[in-house]
Amino acid sequence: MAGPFEHVLTGLKVLDFTRALTGPTVTRMFAEMGADVIKVEAAPDGDRTRLVSRMRNERGLYFVQQNLNKRSVAIDFRQPGGLDLVRELVPHCDVVVENYKPGVMQGMGLAYEELKKRREDII
Repeated sequence: MAGPFEHVLTGLKVLDFTRALTGPTVTRMFAEMGADVIKVEAAPDGDRTRLVSRMRNERGLYFVQQNLNKRSVAIDFRQPGGLDLVRELVPHCDVVVENYKPGVMQGMGLAYEELKKRREDII
């Protein structure tokens, strides 16, 4: 049975750089409301919450629950061209969500000002 908010965000594209707690919860809720959420995981290890909590099929149940209805991509930010792949995704997204400690996105060259150069109306 569909919920009342199931399609509210249909058509919205979200780039998800979140890990643990509130960030993945917000983007999961976006996905539940119809947004196309692309979770960006740092390769080679991916999201470390894959290993948290009880395991099923070699994945932590916390990770599975927090990432329902999301697509994901693993990108090695340290490799040449890794960040270029992220920059190529930005023009196709409406929203970028991250919950790194302050300065991490800026250090990767993905601060809000840089994202706006790729998509003027990015949130």
